[in-house]
Amino acid sequence: LSFLCAVLLVFSAAAPALAAPAAGGFQVYVSPQGDDNASGSAASPLRTIEAALERIKTQRSGTDTPAVILLHEGRYPVEKAIAFNDPAIENITLSACPGEQVEIAASVPLTGFSPCEINGVQAFSLSTELRFNTLYHPAKTIRTPRWPETGNFTVKEVRHEDELFPNNQGWWDASNGCTAFYADPAEVGLSFSQAEEVYCRVTHAWLDEIARIRFYEPDSGKVGLGRPATYEVKSGDVFWFENVREALNAPGC
Repeated sequence: LSFLCAVLLVFSAAAPALAAPAAGGFQVYVSPQGDDNASGSAASPLRTIEAALERIKTQRSGTDTPAVILLHEGRYPVEKAIAFNDPAIENITLSACPGEQVEIAASVPLTGFSPCEINGVQAFSLSTELRFNTLYHPAKTIRTPRWPETGNFTVKEVRHEDELFPNNQGWWDASNGCTAFYADPAEVGLSFSQAEEVYCRVTHAWLDEIARIRFYEPDSGKVGLGRPATYEVKSGDVFWFENVREALNAPGC
């Protein structure tokens, strides 16, 4: 058992056939063993995709000359989204070198777990400053403890004082900017010892909306969301909580 969750987004692909860049184009090579201060040539590759993009921006001097970033085999960790829709990096092909396997991942390996006991069952804990919401084992996703364990709750009430835009005059007219709603405290039936680590998932409109909660008031049933909801939250909407320490009671959590 582990009461942890971590964000992991992995892209892995074999190299496709690579077309040569157009005349006057640029090629920049990258390798996990490279150096971001290197030239970016085949013999002296850079280390990160981000550095390669910056190098292309400099070389192109504001033009959209075609460019290719060639990735040597290995794993490339990224800490934030790479904005390929940035006009400054248009007309760029990102490709593995022919015949080589490349993995681009936003995951961080976690090590150093210690055995402990939670809710009377054996578990493993890890002290970390990372903020994450999904944990992956090499063979599967490890789910976080869910409350309720099966089924769901329904939103009891939403009050205008908890909406940023109660008249739908906000940043777009499908949202009231809901920052809190009320659950039925008898239905929820527990308090959260680590409320700041709990996520609330509300299913409404056409999406599952997930947000870390700021607080839960067990007497009133008020749920404070860590960010305004994207869509209007309404009475009767379905929701549940995730990453709930009190619900950790079985292997695989």
